[in-house]
Amino acid sequence: MINSSDENYFKNVISKISDNQIILNKKIIDENEYFQIKFYVLHDRNINPTLVPNGKISGQKKINIIDQGKIDDKNREEEKSVQQLIGILSSTLIFILSLLTLSLYKNNNIRLKTNKILHEKNKTLLREINELKKSKG
Repeated sequence: MINSSDENYFKNVISKISDNQIILNKKIIDENEYFQIKFYVLHDRNINPTLVPNGKISGQKKINIIDQGKIDDKNREEEKSVQQLIGILSSTLIFILSLLTLSLYKNNNIRLKTNKILHEKNKTLLREINELKKSKG
């Protein structure tokens, strides 16, 4: 048993376990009381096991059995979709960052070349100014 509304009352709810049966002790289960049993079934991949409840709960017409395997499969599909979305968003972000990096690299190269040209022009102008000063002086 994995969960119940009253641990002491339901602690001995399982009477017998065999290869193909789980027998529960008779318990009076009032409204808002519950217990959960989780078990794993080894079975042929091509054959889905069936669970057949045999008994009665006062005030209940039917005993619900939740197939956790189907819930887990649905959760796995949702997780897979989320992982795919995260993968796509991550790839897009990396692509955008790569373009920005490339753009910055090109801009820096252009600035560097422009600075070199301006520095050379500045040197040339200073040299010409100095030569003019010497020729006048």
